[in-house]
Amino acid sequence: MATLSQSAPAMRSEQPGWFWKLLESELAPYPGRAGVVTRMVLSAVIVAVLIMTFRIPAAALSAYYTLLIPRDNPQAALRASIITIVACALGTAEVLMGAMLFLDSPFTHFLFVIGSLFIAFFVIHVVRIYSGANAFGFVVTIGIATWDRLLTPNRNVEATLFTFWAIAIGCAVTVAIEYLFHSMRGGDYVFQGITERLRVVATTLQCLVEEQQADRRTERKLAQYAMIGTGQLRQMLASGNYPRIFSTQLGAVISLSGRLIDLTVAVKESRFRPGGEDLERVRRLIAQIDAMRARFARQETPELLELTEHGAPSPTLPLLPELERVISLISQAFAGIQNPSTPLPAPGAGRNRIFEADAFSNPEHMKFALRGVLAAAFCYIAYTGVGWPGLSVALPTCVLTAFSNVGTSRQRQVLRISGALIGGCIFGFGSQIFLLPHMDSVVQFAVLFAVVTWAAAWVATSSPRLSYAGFQIALAYDLVNLGSFTVNTSLVVARDRVIGNLLGLIAMWLIFDQLWSTPAGEEMMKLFIKNMRLIAHFPRRAAGYDPEASHALRDEISSNFNAVRSLSDAVLFEFGESRTRDLVNRRRVRTWQPELRSLFILKVALNQQRMRTPNLALPPQLEHVEQEAGIILEHLASYLETPPQAALPVLEEVSPVLLAEEAVTQAAPHAPSVASISHSLMVVTQFFYEDVRAEIAPPGPALRADNATAG
Repeated sequence: MATLSQSAPAMRSEQPGWFWKLLESELAPYPGRAGVVTRMVLSAVIVAVLIMTFRIPAAALSAYYTLLIPRDNPQAALRASIITIVACALGTAEVLMGAMLFLDSPFTHFLFVIGSLFIAFFVIHVVRIYSGANAFGFVVTIGIATWDRLLTPNRNVEATLFTFWAIAIGCAVTVAIEYLFHSMRGGDYVFQGITERLRVVATTLQCLVEEQQADRRTERKLAQYAMIGTGQLRQMLASGNYPRIFSTQLGAVISLSGRLIDLTVAVKESRFRPGGEDLERVRRLIAQIDAMRARFARQETPELLELTEHGAPSPTLPLLPELERVISLISQAFAGIQNPSTPLPAPGAGRNRIFEADAFSNPEHMKFALRGVLAAAFCYIAYTGVGWPGLSVALPTCVLTAFSNVGTSRQRQVLRISGALIGGCIFGFGSQIFLLPHMDSVVQFAVLFAVVTWAAAWVATSSPRLSYAGFQIALAYDLVNLGSFTVNTSLVVARDRVIGNLLGLIAMWLIFDQLWSTPAGEEMMKLFIKNMRLIAHFPRRAAGYDPEASHALRDEISSNFNAVRSLSDAVLFEFGESRTRDLVNRRRVRTWQPELRSLFILKVALNQQRMRTPNLALPPQLEHVEQEAGIILEHLASYLETPPQAALPVLEEVSPVLLAEEAVTQAAPHAPSVASISHSLMVVTQFFYEDVRAEIAPPGPALRADNATAG
């Protein structure tokens, strides 16, 4: 089944012209995009006018940070702004303290620069709020360049403080705009994105039943969602600050909605069409999707749909059982919620940590900081050694393009240089040469600034594959046109910034990408297999159960799911002998991950039900069901880790689902909720097993691996 339902975006990425199709889909409008862009532009224009009117230095950073603050809800914007301002204050304090203590000696000043860069890269890797970590690194690197200039100490202190003040102004204006427009916004964008995807799927299937051509808007939306995936929804979910468990459940629904889109594209583009009895099955599926969409529109949990061991084969539409399965899994994501009519939590009802859970225990954070320091130190020594301070922009470039693996780092480097060329050379130089000399009022400048910022913000609200380029377009344009309060008659400053960017990118490529780095494809598979093992051994509520440890493990699994998704996008930016293999693994992981997410959600729901009835003695059959599911996952993880040496386990002729059904029958009178979730857990486990086996192993005899070999 998995072979038939290959991901449409993964298949298209190898076709001619896929890049232009990607651009078309990334830049197409989606619900809420125009509103977000409008608020971004309005905030940036207000800040630019204030900065230009009162002639406040560091204007470029002030306007730039209005785009970085998340805008999914005012609470998220306020929280991110506070963290950004605090990070800027800490960075400013570090720079000023270092200048006072170490500036008088070249050797101690150099040690201070290296230490500050190390702290900046370490913060980037352990702080979960990107805008805050970015602000700290930005202030530190700009402060280093400021204090290397041959100016008086008073001028340097003033410039350092103005950098902090400019970023704070940008954050304050952004928060004010978000609260002002909050009452005009309708609904939750996460739920809007899910319901819109369900609508597109239902409409497409309805057109197949009626043998009609779907309207142009539906076809365009289907192609767009298939191309850009669910990255935008995940960004909104991450910044929405939902309760922890609900964020995990909603993350599974987002993943499954992406899988549903891919299947719908495959059905639409195939030669199969429903007929006979399958027509009634498709109509029933459409009705279930519409009912689910209506509940999500009201922010209520959907009705629980029964999972079956195998969907009845469809002679006219081979992917129909897979569509039915995904819809059932979406409803199962909320299996732990007893009352389906209960409204789902709103953003801002949860809590998020600022630092990663293993911030001071995982050696990978230290390795990341060392790699970044070596690359940035190379740039620092290079431009100070030749006496070219204009290249100091190389330090922020190193900070902004530093990511844990090669793929995402190269992605950032490509997008940064592309954005810098578009924003600095095309928009920045073009306006300096052809437009600004003919403008003599703030209003004219504001209109031009709004147009360019609109274009940059539209790109910045794309999926994570392209959004970074939009921020770099805005930053490059702002550096050229907001760096001074007059029209620049020389291109020397812009030239130095372009060369400085190139210096930083070269250093990151030669040093950062080569030292202790892992290719994105390898890291993707490693994290995916790690998640399989973590879910297989997810702690049950029993003697010695530690709730805090369980919460930390749950957060780690959720974080790994998001990292796997990001790494799968980064694979496209890698080249070499392993590219073909990595692209195959990318398609497989994007197909398997929604079901693995569903397994995780069911494990969490099972724990929740146990916590509600702590004194209930569960029948041993249910414990056996969960143990069997863990054994299957462990065997699959071992095979995926070393396929040439390991033997892929196959299920015995008596299906584990049948064993689970027997256990449910015996346990239902005592614990109906636990029994129902246990049955769903085994069903989804077998779904996952069969998809993995169909993809990577030929059919084999029905054997049973000994439980002792499961580790």
